[in-house]
Amino acid sequence: MKIAVISDLHGNHHALAAVLNDLSRKDVDEIICAGDVVDPLPGSAQVMRMLEERGIPTLRGNHEDYVLRALSAPAEDPMTYGPNWEPVRQVARSLNTEQIEAIKSWPLFFRRRDPVAGDLVICHASPGATQSGWFRGISEELGAELKDLDAGTFVCGHWHRQKIESWQSIQLVSIGSVGMSLHGKPEAEFVILEAAGGRWNATHVNIPYDREAAWREYRDSGWVEEGGPTAWLLFDELRLGVRRMTPFIAWAQDRKTHAQWPYRDRNELKSAIATYLVEVGAWNDLRQTLQIQGGLT
Repeated sequence: MKIAVISDLHGNHHALAAVLNDLSRKDVDEIICAGDVVDPLPGSAQVMRMLEERGIPTLRGNHEDYVLRALSAPAEDPMTYGPNWEPVRQVARSLNTEQIEAIKSWPLFFRRRDPVAGDLVICHASPGATQSGWFRGISEELGAELKDLDAGTFVCGHWHRQKIESWQSIQLVSIGSVGMSLHGKPEAEFVILEAAGGRWNATHVNIPYDREAAWREYRDSGWVEEGGPTAWLLFDELRLGVRRMTPFIAWAQDRKTHAQWPYRDRNELKSAIATYLVEVGAWNDLRQTLQIQGGLT
């Protein structure tokens, strides 16, 4: 048995098309998607259609949770008004009713069984949650969860990294990201699991795709401008393949002048993000690429 697992598409139909084309030439029995299909890119609805057309079983990730929350949160929830969540609200508005209902139906994990290699569990971050996983260490709660599921191999996305580790004889495989890879190169990442020799053998795959077409579409569609300052960070992650969002949040929380996360005021968020980008040496390039006006006031 050979299974391809893709994850963290984030609405990047350019990258997904390249991956599906590559997999069409590989002898795989099944393709599974481990979540974060949507958000922040404008191709989110298109990516959902591509998966549905091919009958690819799909899990729910944290970005699907964000979209569902944006659609149902009460008025006082920052998700409904905070400027940092505008990219999520964009995606939520772009999906139709059938797609929203499909997201609600997606489970948190799949199990696949080979009579010799044993059980394989596929999830987004962990089998019971879409954000907390094993990359920051195995907590007592997560360890108990892994043992209770009684599988020899766990495969997860979420972290946008390709890695294989072991914990108490359990193999832990991180998939990487199809749509927002963060190793600098214009490549889409996924993993192939093959049952052979009495175990599941994981092989990471990286394939090139037209990343420039993806970031130009994001910019030229108007979504970056509409998405506000948070979209600047997401755009730079896509364009350069480097982390921006998580380091910015840590930076903001570490400074008294920019300690409010989530931000309530768009201008405060704009100033904070611009200041952060100046400090990491990325502001001038990004400002020119997006033709951003102002930013430090």
